[in-house]
Amino acid sequence: MSADHVLLLGATGVSGRNIARRLHDHGLALTLAARDRTRLDEMADALAGSRVLAGDLLDPGTLPDSVALVVNTVGPFSTHAQPIRQACLEQSVPYLEIANEHDAVQQSLSLDSHARQRHIPMLTAVGMGPTVAEALLAEIIAGASQPPADVRLITAPAGEVLSPGLQATFAGAMARGAIWLEDGELRTAPFGSGMAEVHLGGRNRPVLPAPTADVVVAQRMTNARNVTGFFAAPGDLADAGDDSYVYVEARWPDGRQRGRQARMGNGNEVSAAIVTETAIRILAADRAAIAGAWTPVGLFGPTVVFDAASMEDSDVAPEQVWVKTGEAVE
Repeated sequence: MSADHVLLLGATGVSGRNIARRLHDHGLALTLAARDRTRLDEMADALAGSRVLAGDLLDPGTLPDSVALVVNTVGPFSTHAQPIRQACLEQSVPYLEIANEHDAVQQSLSLDSHARQRHIPMLTAVGMGPTVAEALLAEIIAGASQPPADVRLITAPAGEVLSPGLQATFAGAMARGAIWLEDGELRTAPFGSGMAEVHLGGRNRPVLPAPTADVVVAQRMTNARNVTGFFAAPGDLADAGDDSYVYVEARWPDGRQRGRQARMGNGNEVSAAIVTETAIRILAADRAAIAGAWTPVGLFGPTVVFDAASMEDSDVAPEQVWVKTGEAVE
C-alpha cells in the first residue's frame, strides 16, 4: 500500500477538528486518530473518504503503512510527544506538531541529526503565535548587517474557549514559570514575573513573559542574545475580542529599532491554515532534501505563513506598543 495518508493525532479536539477540515478541503487523504471511536466515526462521516484509528495516542506502536505524514495536535507536548516522535523516526515518517511550549520545541529541534539520518523532516512550533512571529522577524531583519541585540515578541489571541489540552498547557506554563534569554543564557522566574502592559488592537492589555516557543524561534531566526516572548495574560483572553495579534520588535546595538505587527482572526483557524500549508509543502517536497528538525519559516521561509492565512501586517513604532514594562525582564 502506498503512503498517501495524513495521520492526524488528536483529531477530535478543537485544533484537530479545524485542521482536519482544512486538510480535507485541500484534497488530502486523512486517517483520523483519537480515543473516542464514536466521535471519530462522526467526523469521518462528515469528511468523506477519511479513515479512523481509535486508541491510545501516547503509545502509537507501529504506524500504518499508508501514512505519509503524522500531524500531532496532542498536548501538552513536553510530556506527550516524545513517543510519537520516536515512532516517526523509527519508521522514517515525516512529522509535524503544533507545539508552542519552550521545552517541547527544544526537545523536537534536538532531534535534527536523527531526522537527517532517517531522511525525514520533523516540524515543530507550527501555529499562529510562533510561526507568525517567525515570519515577521524574518521581514524586519532582512538586509541587516548584524544581529539585533534585543528581541521582544507578543502573542495576543482572539477571545475563544480554551480547550482541555490548552488548559493543561497553561497549567504547565504556570508551573514552568516565566522565561527569557539574557546575554545568551536562559533565565527563569516565578510565573507572573515581568508582567507588562501593552497597547494592541486599540486597547491596553496585560501580557506575561511565558515559556512559549517564541524564545526559541526568535533566537534561531535572529541570533539575538536577549529575547523575551510575552503572551496575553490568561484572565484577559475571555475579553480579547475577535482579532488576534502578533507583534515583534528588534533593537540593534547602534540604537536602531523596528517593530512589526500582524492582525488576523481566530487563532485556532489561523493555526489550522498554517498547518495545512506546511503539510502540503512537506508532501510535495523530496523529503530527503528537507530532512532535519525545523520550524516552518526556517524550512520554507515566511511565505508559508503569508500564503496560508489572511492577515494585515504593518510596521509599528515600539513606543506606541509598550505602556508599562516589567522590571524582571528589563
